[in-house]
Amino acid sequence: MGNYDVSYADRLKKRPHTRLFRFAMTLAISTLIAIPFLVPHSVSAAQSTSTKGTASVKAGDLTANFAGNAIGTFSDTTDLSTNKSGSITAQLNSLTVQDSTGTSRGYDVVLSATQLKEVTPTGGFKAGTTAKTLPTKSLQLNVAGSELQTASNSTSVKPALQTGNKTVDGDSVTILKAGKNAGQGQFDYSFGNQSLTLFYDPATTPADPINYPNQDTPYETTVTVAVVQGPQN
Repeated sequence: MGNYDVSYADRLKKRPHTRLFRFAMTLAISTLIAIPFLVPHSVSAAQSTSTKGTASVKAGDLTANFAGNAIGTFSDTTDLSTNKSGSITAQLNSLTVQDSTGTSRGYDVVLSATQLKEVTPTGGFKAGTTAKTLPTKSLQLNVAGSELQTASNSTSVKPALQTGNKTVDGDSVTILKAGKNAGQGQFDYSFGNQSLTLFYDPATTPADPINYPNQDTPYETTVTVAVVQGPQN
């Protein structure tokens, strides 16, 4: 399991802005398994002999990585001057999951994110001010179930995509499950162009003209990515 800082600019003003999510994770597992085997020696008709030998097998890694180490980019406009709530969408970057551990234990791929929080300005926040936040459950992931593109080096049962709309900030979201004897090899996933949705409401989406005068207000989140070996339920 690993924690990875992810930031994106949620530019909140009366003009367009850009948001950016980034993360990457790698979980390496290396084990050594001793496997005895027999190596016959030359024998005569009157006797036989044998000796023990060992072979070492080094397990590979269990990893999950997004292309470019980025979740995706929001580039649509959030215009608070309309005084209307709404949402913008972005595409989750392609994901590669690889299990070459040789354990056949299966795994879960889990995502979660902290509440969206205003980025600390250079020099810190001005006296009497603190970081603003967006409400939890503002960021949602949609998994359609058709994301698997290729399965490489594998005759194993494919990991099961956990379909539906899932809140990312404030909750842990399982996006893939591989049961025992499943999910071995490499699997590449490509997500839809509206797989990420950011919801906003002018009443709860604050800009900060004091700490960010004459510019957009950036927000950030920390995403936790976990590849947990062995199915969790």
